[in-house]
Amino acid sequence: MKRLIALSLAAVMSIGMAVSASAANFSDINNVPWDGAKEYINSVADLGLMVGDTDSAGNKTVRAKDRITYCEAMQLAYSVLKETDSLKTSTDASAKWKSAMQAANIPEWAYTSVAYGLESGVVSENDVKIFMKGAGENRDATRENVAVIFGKALSHISDVNTSATLTFKDKDEITASSVPYIDLLARLEILVGDDSGNFNPQNYINRAEMAVVVSKTNDLIKSKGQSGNNGNNNNNNNTNNTT
Repeated sequence: MKRLIALSLAAVMSIGMAVSASAANFSDINNVPWDGAKEYINSVADLGLMVGDTDSAGNKTVRAKDRITYCEAMQLAYSVLKETDSLKTSTDASAKWKSAMQAANIPEWAYTSVAYGLESGVVSENDVKIFMKGAGENRDATRENVAVIFGKALSHISDVNTSATLTFKDKDEITASSVPYIDLLARLEILVGDDSGNFNPQNYINRAEMAVVVSKTNDLIKSKGQSGNNGNNNNNNNTNNTT
């Protein structure tokens, strides 16, 4: 089955994704966790950053309630940076990190993005080892780890507060090393809490939530490029955002 993520990379295009797919064609667009997710799904589909699968009947589907894998999360972080000309380094480090990625069973379609993560410090070799359960068997990503991936991916664009403290009710469930990056995404209103004030760090992140993260990250980077705003605001409203 075709992957959710469509990128401008030849390696990814080889799996049959169509970057120009229209969100309006998703046959399951109404099967979303919350109604407001449709706007973000449409946005990232129109940008060509996330599109859908084609089911056995030939219909385009988004599968909004399904989980995102670690490889997909890294691919999306890389894609947004590449799309907005915001990569920390434009050198393809796939050859350099090939042995490490092979040892971790990373699929070839994700080599460029995972190698970028390794080269730029977004992920470590130990991090990459948890991306896959085994050869051909992806592991689903948690909200905490997706926040760290995107937070580190944005760390050369927006300031990271290494002394940050969190106000989420379940903050004690969050690993200390993840706090600065969760704080960053919360301040930028990219990935925040639920209506009860919890971050739910160990919950798996679904495709609708990921569409929100990708869309907001894309908008943030573009607004910074246009206005010079460093995105380092102090808005910590964590109660009225679906993600």
